[in-house]
Amino acid sequence: MEMCECPETLEMLEPMHYKQSCAYVSVPQMLSKAQAGEPTGLLEQIASATGPVSPMANSSSLMKIQRYLMSPMPGLVSIGLIWEDLEAHPNIIQLVMQHVYQRIDVQRAFHGVAQPTTASLKAIVCTVDNSNFCAFAVDSNHSWHWFDDKSRVAAGDDFSSVAAKCSMSNYQPCILIYQI
Repeated sequence: MEMCECPETLEMLEPMHYKQSCAYVSVPQMLSKAQAGEPTGLLEQIASATGPVSPMANSSSLMKIQRYLMSPMPGLVSIGLIWEDLEAHPNIIQLVMQHVYQRIDVQRAFHGVAQPTTASLKAIVCTVDNSNFCAFAVDSNHSWHWFDDKSRVAAGDDFSSVAAKCSMSNYQPCILIYQI
């Protein structure tokens, strides 16, 4: 669930009328923070994003969208990577994959999580071109597998193999799926 908070008055507006099944992260913003030597902001972008202008009479600030995980807590969390106008070429894909966390602190990423909770990366969906997708998924033995419309092959025993295949094949990661 998402709620808007005015940074000047700290007032919360009514919850937004929809619930998202995916939290979105800006790839250009993530990479610009990494280039500046700052934390990439993956979890920070999930927890709080910039929203619309505050409707409060005494404020002209942009609202902050606060994302909450509501009870019951889901078993999976998906993160959509928004590339905006950034062209996905092998070097950029490699940089993005370096900043994909294999484990995330759910309590740091979302509001409303009462106890420390972690989630592990279980799958990555990638665009191959304008009309095709492929995916990587990890099995219970921690081995990664690559899937497309026609085949399934082993991708490697560690995440670096997945990152290398993505950058060499120009697979643009677009959805990260974590299991809580």
